[in-house]
Amino acid sequence: MALPLGTIVVANPGFEGQNIGLFAVNPANGQVTTLAQGGMFVMPWNVVFLADGRLLVADATAFGTGGLIAVNPASGQQTKIASATEFLHPYGLALAADGQVVVTYTDRPGQARGVVMRVNPANGDHRAVSGDFRFDFPFAVALDSAGNAIVTDPNDVFSGDPNRLIRIDIGQGASIRADSPGFVFTGVAVEPTGNLVVTSDPSAGSGTQKLVRFPPTSGPPTVLSQGDKIRSPAAVAVEANGVILVLDRTGAILRVDPNTGKQSSFATSG
Repeated sequence: MALPLGTIVVANPGFEGQNIGLFAVNPANGQVTTLAQGGMFVMPWNVVFLADGRLLVADATAFGTGGLIAVNPASGQQTKIASATEFLHPYGLALAADGQVVVTYTDRPGQARGVVMRVNPANGDHRAVSGDFRFDFPFAVALDSAGNAIVTDPNDVFSGDPNRLIRIDIGQGASIRADSPGFVFTGVAVEPTGNLVVTSDPSAGSGTQKLVRFPPTSGPPTVLSQGDKIRSPAAVAVEANGVILVLDRTGAILRVDPNTGKQSSFATSG
């Protein structure tokens, strides 16, 4: 069932009319293979590898509420893992060391909007990890080596600035890691060094699309790469060798040198 080591898997929700589905990318040559389309998928946004070899997908609108779907990469078979009316529209997804997943839900009807949950993929049980922190649109999530969560909140009506980066420390709760004018944080990933890499996609005319780097716990960001092939970055990931991957809404998958910021086109999703 398992995919070859190093395989890059991308969930494409249908950016700019592209194919909706789950796609595997060969890290050596950029060749794209379709793993799953149709079925339960409506707007698949994120994906992680589970310990049993399956893939877990966060679909923002599946089942009418959004939900989590497991996929067998060999057969494409889809299995519903979770959906609920108490928390809606999952976008971000990160795998914890214990096999559970951390999920960002952008809507929690009747309460402060948005919540971050830990979900057991074996039985679908949910547990909130963000406490009473007031998110507006918790979007992407990544975990550091200690299991602390870093969440992008790119549409914050409470602070008035659509650019917050939130840190959720185990046993301590959530706090604002960054609230920097001129950025609209979208994707987030953690480098082997512990540094955070974050994509920023300001709306048209308000700034340049960027890939920025934050120190692990405090300090301002530095711009690692910007413009050029990065046109509308939606997500970011880090390969085992430290090379940074950026998924652009144009469908392009870019590689970015972590030392120089040099961009190179690698593959096209969907």
